[in-house]
Amino acid sequence: MFYFMKKRSKLLGYCLLLVIFIVGLINNNIQRQGIATTREKPMEGVKVITIIAEGYDYGELTYSKEYLESFGVNVTIAGTKEIVYSDYEESVFTDILINEIIIGDYDCLVIPGGNSPEKLIQIQGVINLMREGYNKGLIFAAICHGPLVLAAADLIEGKNVTGHTEIRDELEAAGANYLYGEKTVIDEPIITANYPYVKEMCIAIVQVLDYFEENCPILETITVEPSSGYPDSQFTIQAKLSDEFGTEKVTISIFSVYKNGSQNLYKKDLVLKYEKQNECYSTSLSNLPIGNYSVNLFTEDLLGNKGIYEDTSYFVVIAKSETLSVSKKTAFMKAIPLFILIQISFILLGKIKNRRQKPENQFKSKR
Repeated sequence: MFYFMKKRSKLLGYCLLLVIFIVGLINNNIQRQGIATTREKPMEGVKVITIIAEGYDYGELTYSKEYLESFGVNVTIAGTKEIVYSDYEESVFTDILINEIIIGDYDCLVIPGGNSPEKLIQIQGVINLMREGYNKGLIFAAICHGPLVLAAADLIEGKNVTGHTEIRDELEAAGANYLYGEKTVIDEPIITANYPYVKEMCIAIVQVLDYFEENCPILETITVEPSSGYPDSQFTIQAKLSDEFGTEKVTISIFSVYKNGSQNLYKKDLVLKYEKQNECYSTSLSNLPIGNYSVNLFTEDLLGNKGIYEDTSYFVVIAKSETLSVSKKTAFMKAIPLFILIQISFILLGKIKNRRQKPENQFKSKR
């Protein structure tokens, strides 16, 4: 008797686990989820000093600052004056003056282009600062005309470099190997970049400082509301993502799904915009033809890492004459495997009961 009770308990346990597994698979088709444990600001504590004089390139200064700060970097702007004007008269308030820089406090020195480098190389204090930083193991990043300052400080002899083609002769005269057409060149501790590749220069800084990672943004959740609707309904798609260096781009493609399982592209590269209030990326669709649809999601982070998530969610557009909603269909589909498993359990339990009774009958007949 104890043996059969033990077998029954074990069988019920297996059935319960199977039910949980199947229901979990069904739920996964409706909503895809993940867990992210990465930090928002991976480069907190890293300090960068950017030096400028009159005539600097405003875009190269501001974009590099924004990119690096988005990674968590502390960026300080040092100038020849408290207010410095760009080559197109945009102004910026500097944090400190160049002669106030304590170079040992920083991990990297950035030199934007424009007309600023030609003025910086005329300041002996700047040349001395560059050499001091080089001797202390500082990383240097210069873009466009910025490498002129590296050349003036005799820091690029024997180095592979790039930069604006206008300064090629000066760089080669300083003993550098100029690489034509390259966006960025890394020859540690020197990073050089051509115009207008500010983002690529910042990624190179991340790489040289050993913070680079190759993980694409992680899709935590994606939902389509409503999951079923009419052609004139508005469907809202929301996706929550996380990435160590920040998500830069999120797009989706919508596919029509046919009864035989085949798919056909309906809409491509729909951009999802970030909603700060809901902390998610979202977009809306309407005026869709009747049919079944699936959603593919594409992501890219600030380091250029790309991710593709296929068939992340499904939704249905039905005619107004139809009464069975997708939610009812989904509930019905969920109930089918549960009903089947219950029936199987009863059948198996019945067989166990018969096996238990059979030896007793045989024993009685022998007596």
